[in-house]
Amino acid sequence: MTRMHLSTRLLVAAVGLLAVLLALGATTSRTAAAWTDRAAFTARATAATWVVGPVQKCEVVTTGAQPQVVSACTVTSVQATNQWGSAGPDGYVTGGGLQFQVATSGYTPAAGRQARITVDLTRITGTTSRWNWAAGSVVTYNGVVSAWAPPFVTFTTYEYNASPFGAQFNAP
Repeated sequence: MTRMHLSTRLLVAAVGLLAVLLALGATTSRTAAAWTDRAAFTARATAATWVVGPVQKCEVVTTGAQPQVVSACTVTSVQATNQWGSAGPDGYVTGGGLQFQVATSGYTPAAGRQARITVDLTRITGTTSRWNWAAGSVVTYNGVVSAWAPPFVTFTTYEYNASPFGAQFNAP
């Protein structure tokens, strides 16, 4: 009988403990950590023109001081053709450059006509390097850069140049 008496006592004690724990759980509120880790994030911001709309744009325009849009053309590809430089401590290429070509359709070179093209350089195919667009500059081989708001570049081709158009990003 002693053994049965001990089992009954243990069972009663366990049920009582469970009842106390349930009662405490129902009456206490949630707790929060005594500390929180603060995280700080930074982002580089520059005063520039925000580009809204398509990331790649092509227009056929007239030549002259006040170009007028004549028709639309299409950017069909932006392809890397050559690259050089070495990765710096932050992983971005330094002391180098990236040559690329912009191919279009719907533009035929003619007297009094040019193509005005906007491309997003982050969409260049054929490069696996990391480029710090905000730190560099762009030149074109057969046109003139009219706007550089990294990573977007807008350039106007020369009158008689046909697609593809060559350009180069220079990393400091």
